[in-house]
Amino acid sequence: MFNKIHPDAAADTRPANLQPYRFFDKIRSPLYINAIFLMIAGGAGAALSFVFWILAARFFPPAAVGLAGAAISAMSLLGTISHLGLGFGIIRFLPQKAYPTKSIINSSISLTFIVSILAGVIFLLGLGLWSPELVFLRQNLLLAVAFTAFTAATALNSIADDSLIAQRHSGYSTLRVITASGLRLILVVILASLFPENGIILAWGVALIAALLVAIFGFIPRVSKGFRPGFELCTPYIKSSFGFSLGNNLSQFLGSAPALLLPLLVLGILGAESNAYFYIGWSTAAALTTIPASVSTSLFSEGSHDENGLSTHIKKSLKLSLGLILPLVIIFFLLADKILLFFGQEYALSSAGLLRIMIIGLLPQTLNVIYMGSLKVKKRLKGLITLNCLIAGLSLILSFGLIPSMGINGAGLAWVIAQSVCAVYVSSRLFAKRSAQLNG
Repeated sequence: MFNKIHPDAAADTRPANLQPYRFFDKIRSPLYINAIFLMIAGGAGAALSFVFWILAARFFPPAAVGLAGAAISAMSLLGTISHLGLGFGIIRFLPQKAYPTKSIINSSISLTFIVSILAGVIFLLGLGLWSPELVFLRQNLLLAVAFTAFTAATALNSIADDSLIAQRHSGYSTLRVITASGLRLILVVILASLFPENGIILAWGVALIAALLVAIFGFIPRVSKGFRPGFELCTPYIKSSFGFSLGNNLSQFLGSAPALLLPLLVLGILGAESNAYFYIGWSTAAALTTIPASVSTSLFSEGSHDENGLSTHIKKSLKLSLGLILPLVIIFFLLADKILLFFGQEYALSSAGLLRIMIIGLLPQTLNVIYMGSLKVKKRLKGLITLNCLIAGLSLILSFGLIPSMGINGAGLAWVIAQSVCAVYVSSRLFAKRSAQLNG
């Protein structure tokens, strides 16, 4: 269904006067095709997630939306930690073919599953310490088991996606995202009457598990001939890639920390209802971050296949990302309150300011994530971790001071300041490199 993208797909052998064909050849390059599929996945996932939260806001009270948002953020946080960066290892090392594809993927799945189950259990046991508002998750045995399973599914879906991306079959990753996102819409409506308190969490998690099964038993075997899912721990591969994977995982955790921890922080300081308004405004802005994030992932994948062309890939990635994000930033900034009316009048009134603040931060964030994609290819983990640590640290520290005085807008402003500070540094690095190339 989705044919593999060949590295020579963009080779230009046509006469110079055939300019239209040259344009289409450029679009057919692996970098752009992977990026386009990932953006479709991100865009479709964001759009369907947008509809999901509209339905959640319509069928559930704000307090339930706020608690569900915090619980889903916790699952995402634990999934990020449990991932151990093994997906990054798949993207970086699978093209080198030093180990069998089956061993690389199954080892990553097996190790991630073990760690994610342990992470879910530890989180539940310590809820009274780090998030008392979510203690309801462990008061019901079935809900506790479901939360642990959903945490594992969150981590494993990332492994499945990275396995497909590494083999230049991001189209199947797009289908997995659409499967999960579409199923959530059906489930959140059905479960609203059956589970009025926890239906949002259940709809989100069950859809994740269903999409994971489709990917592991359907998509990956189709892409990797001879692949069969099973428990395996290939010690040589794990040892050789673990340092790179773990370093990237730390970087990913730090990069995700504001999005995953701020809902918990807002919940603790302002309460469940305010967190509902924060989560909706934040999630709406985050929908647009899928554009630079998708291009950065494609840059990482293509750079791993073609390290010599990295500089060219970076320039193409920046042009593509900024060309797409700029018009959307203008539209969302001007129409923030109108867009949020889909969730209800109270969300338009309470979340519009946050959305406008967040939208401004998308411009420096675009520059940052593209640069980070190039650092992954170069295996410069120290620089990658430092940048994400700077963003996460500033976002959280400033939020502690700004939320009590500015409400949910304070958290958004803290994130924008952090992204902007990092972007200044990244710009200086890119400018210095460009100047060196010109002088050389």
